[in-house]
Amino acid sequence: MDLAATLTPALISASVALIVAVVTAQLTATRSHDERVWIRKAAAYSAIFEALGEMAEVHDFWLNTIYLHRETTPEVDAERAATYRLAKAKLMRAVNAETWLLPQPVSEEIAALRKVLETSYDSWFDDIDSGAAALAKTAARLSAFARSDMARGVRRTSKPDPRP
Repeated sequence: MDLAATLTPALISASVALIVAVVTAQLTATRSHDERVWIRKAAAYSAIFEALGEMAEVHDFWLNTIYLHRETTPEVDAERAATYRLAKAKLMRAVNAETWLLPQPVSEEIAALRKVLETSYDSWFDDIDSGAAALAKTAARLSAFARSDMARGVRRTSKPDPRP
């Protein structure tokens, strides 16, 4: 019997098995990377929305105080101001830490928000009112954008739905 004829089917089988193993490993690595990116994006978006929510709560408190003509103590004012500063810092840390990961529109929305929040108006009420409106607008826009962005990642990394 010819040695080449005997080894040819074995070599073909081994080559096919090697190719299948390499392709499978590559697809698994790609999926794992995509899933890790999706998880980091989800965490970044969560941190951003948490900070926006905390800032909005402080704005709402200040607006309610103005609307209801309530007086607050200096301690309460200082506490709210500290909460606001911490939330604003958290927002900037979340955006800056994930700049490489988050799409450009996220940075643009946050930059537009910062511009509104740093604008000085004629009255305290106008400062608070414009800030509250800008926070709500930014949260709504980023929410829609994040849902779309994260849905693209889910489709790419999740198993197909077996239901028709």
